[in-house]
Amino acid sequence: MNTPTRISTQDSVQLLSSAASSTSLNILKSYYLTKCRTITSGALFDLPQRFTKSTVRCPRCCVQYEDGDAMYRIKPECKKSRFARKLLKKQKNEKAMTRYQQKYLNNLIHKGGAASYNTLVIKCGVCKNEVTEKLKKAKQSSKACITPKEQTSVSSPRKKKKRKDRFSGLNKDVILSVTPTPNKPHNTSNFVALEVTPNRKNNGEEFKHKKRLFTQNQQNQLINKLEKSRDKKLQKKSKQKKLKGLQSILNNSKQKSSSSSTLKQFLTSI
Repeated sequence: MNTPTRISTQDSVQLLSSAASSTSLNILKSYYLTKCRTITSGALFDLPQRFTKSTVRCPRCCVQYEDGDAMYRIKPECKKSRFARKLLKKQKNEKAMTRYQQKYLNNLIHKGGAASYNTLVIKCGVCKNEVTEKLKKAKQSSKACITPKEQTSVSSPRKKKKRKDRFSGLNKDVILSVTPTPNKPHNTSNFVALEVTPNRKNNGEEFKHKKRLFTQNQQNQLINKLEKSRDKKLQKKSKQKKLKGLQSILNNSKQKSSSSSTLKQFLTSI
């Protein structure tokens, strides 16, 4: 009768030792915590929040994410079409929608396409269960984002360039009294810049001024031509004045002759 009990104790010890060596610590933790959860499910008290929080432990196996080498990834917000954005705006403002629009919006909300937030997906390393958590988007600050260039310009003001010191730190008055004043060279260039009279196009565009270079001889010729034309104009004006004077004299003489002829006729009639 004693032999079977010895065998059973030996077997149980061997089984427990082999189980302790083969099973990992995470599996044992999961077993004990799930037992605690099942016990407290019908009781009046609950487990602490650090044992039940989904962002700290897996809700399926109760293993802490840090111990099970969990994987984290961020799922971005789904891009909405223009029609979907319009319907969401209508729903927000509580405006009336057609049956098709209501059906489309319900389908979009059911699929999760109406969400306006990013989601954090945590994959447990022990049981491979995935948990999703909503992530609030950070609001853009009212202050404009400073670019790196603007930041450098704000932080370090622009340095003014130093001018070269002609006197290299010596007394200015002494150096000016010693150095001779250079004579300014006369302009002996043979070319002189003159502006030509503007030419107007037939289509009524603006004047276009063109500059040409003339030699000294050409300039003298132009001046002579201008003087000659001016003399001619003066001569014409003087001639016109003389002609007007002669005409006035002739008119006066005619009037006098007419008065003398009337006297003669009167005397002859007597």
